[in-house]
Amino acid sequence: MSSRLHRLLSPRSPYPYLVAATAGLAWWSTVVYRNISSQKSHTGIFKAVMFHVRHDARAAQLLGSDILHDPLTHPAIKGRANMMKGNADVEFVVAGDKGEGTVRFRGRRQGEVWVSETFDLTTKDGAEVVAFD
Repeated sequence: MSSRLHRLLSPRSPYPYLVAATAGLAWWSTVVYRNISSQKSHTGIFKAVMFHVRHDARAAQLLGSDILHDPLTHPAIKGRANMMKGNADVEFVVAGDKGEGTVRFRGRRQGEVWVSETFDLTTKDGAEVVAFD
């Protein structure tokens, strides 16, 4: 048994290199995935959407106070936000003191103003806030 293990772990065996390559690829993909989500959460449109959600009375009634998106505990931001082309289609999870929900925003920029086509918050129990003010 020890000779078999010795053969598997020897420098001539491809298995240690395959394990190291797999671990490296997993680490690399995790870093890239988190960085893409981090870039989306630092765009102006994401910050504006979060501002509206945090200051909406209906959202505060459903989720409570201190509404935020925590990248460590919530899934990554889905969709895309392209400030240069003037279009955004994002979906992300937010949480407050009372619960959590999913925010969806789809909009486009017309000149200097963003026009929202879809802007809603849906909680896990199905309550919904549509068209934030």
